[in-house]
Amino acid sequence: MAERQFQSVIDYLRLTGSTVHEEHLTTIRDRYRQVLQLAADVPLPDEFKEDKIAEVARQLNLQIDTDEARDYLQDCVIFADINDARNMISIRLAGEVQPMAEIIFKPIDPPTRPTPTMKPNRSSVLPNFTTLTEIDCLLNIKMQAPEVDQFIHTFLLQDAKLLHQPITT
Repeated sequence: MAERQFQSVIDYLRLTGSTVHEEHLTTIRDRYRQVLQLAADVPLPDEFKEDKIAEVARQLNLQIDTDEARDYLQDCVIFADINDARNMISIRLAGEVQPMAEIIFKPIDPPTRPTPTMKPNRSSVLPNFTTLTEIDCLLNIKMQAPEVDQFIHTFLLQDAKLLHQPITT
């Protein structure tokens, strides 16, 4: 009896670079729908069923021995819209976000002009501000292109702390 050859989930989903293999993504979603016994016109449920996606992986001879592989499969079926799934997989395939070391943002001080000096009224003094250390953001990508992925990864998803480090010469 011949031994089964298993393929990695990432290799199965990747066409080239960060381009998603549309047919394979659709196959995973269709098989998941079949395993859940859903009609084609019924949207995929929001709740992820790990045992059902494992069945899909078994049917397609996909390795799911890592958390990363299971996360990729979950991303394939967790979104009701296939475009959202494709975008998420594409971003994952593009890899980790690397800050652009060659771009240095220097704050520019606005020109100053003399202002009248007066003591602020105690009631007009603003309270202390809270520094934000984390911001959650949802990006809706309307155009799937390598340039857009590059812009997102090199600029939008940079670590803000790295942008405001003092520059020494």
